[in-house]
Amino acid sequence: MADDNPLTVFVAENLQMAEAVAELLAKEGLAAELVAPPPKADPEPVLGGADMVTADAIEVRVADEKQAEKAREVLGTAIARAKLQALHEKRAARTGT
Repeated sequence: MADDNPLTVFVAENLQMAEAVAELLAKEGLAAELVAPPPKADPEPVLGGADMVTADAIEVRVADEKQAEKAREVLGTAIARAKLQALHEKRAARTGT
């Protein structure tokens, strides 16, 4: 996980995914917040300038470290269900059933 923060239970590639994960956790009674790491300066060695580079990931963190394991279990179950659903849809598209 990003920065090995014990509260981080998921790292999303975009805001939409991060919000969906936080909503899923909320439905399970687990409070979560979205955390975007601050932009970092990327130094330009030739000209001596620096570009600001924004993070390409958004962390989903639970409010309480005691809830982190439960949140990871909820997310693991949701991911497994999504994979199974994708397999069923792929089979249905292939066989027509």
